[in-house]
Amino acid sequence: MKKVLITGGFGFIGTTLTDILVQRKDSHIHVVDDLSTSSIDIDDYLQQIGNPSNFSFDITTVEEFFTNGNIEHWDAIYHLASPVGPAGVLKHAGNMVRDVVRDAYLIMDYCMEHDVKLLDIS
Repeated sequence: MKKVLITGGFGFIGTTLTDILVQRKDSHIHVVDDLSTSSIDIDDYLQQIGNPSNFSFDITTVEEFFTNGNIEHWDAIYHLASPVGPAGVLKHAGNMVRDVVRDAYLIMDYCMEHDVKLLDIS
């Protein structure tokens, strides 16, 4: 079974991608999202997608996830994590570029070191 990581997986694009991938049943999908710009109700979302056994998640930042020392091997990473929307962006003012670039480097370094496929759209 392939292991797929989706950063920002509880956003609009992330939930759509997750919906598609969990239905395939050939992969385990893991979402990392700090919910800083998402208003999703996780319990409702899990019920909506049928509480699939091939799905897990962490509520944390990309930085915390990749620097915690317990990184598993992923076969593919979809990097969607980025503050969005007028209200979502304002609370990140002054830090947004640093955070987006730092997260991108953490993920790219991991992918290059472990030969992991990456789609970065954040």
